[in-house]
Amino acid sequence: MALIKCYECSENISSEAIVCPKCGAKPKPKKKTSLLAWLFAAVVGATVLNSVGHTLSLLFSGGGSQQQASKKLSAECLASFKSASQVDALHDKNEDLFPAFSTCKSIDEWLEANARYPGAIGSVDPIVYAKNACASYQDQLTNTAICNVAK
Repeated sequence: MALIKCYECSENISSEAIVCPKCGAKPKPKKKTSLLAWLFAAVVGATVLNSVGHTLSLLFSGGGSQQQASKKLSAECLASFKSASQVDALHDKNEDLFPAFSTCKSIDEWLEANARYPGAIGSVDPIVYAKNACASYQDQLTNTAICNVAK
């Protein structure tokens, strides 16, 4: 038996009381959860479980794709992105990322390095950034690996 408040007079009454002893009001019937609410909860629950299951399967599947991505990423490419990500935002220049254009040998390597150091480029799409930089700085970036494939 729990104490609840009467909705009429706010007196504490037993949850099993048929009427409030003070004012005579009948307790409000408990609201039942609608079928739509249960259906919504089931869909949300299934989505969460699916997402967790997918994440766990990626974590425990041996990491094949992660290992392949790491093999494609050269230390020079990673170092150039790391260096560019550490530049003070007040002094940030496009030229700080120029070494990455020549040290990263493929778009996949460029994307992987950007995923590890997203501060190097910021919130700009890395492919769009590469295309724009290659177009804007043709003289400085001529024949770099990224500009040759990002055209």
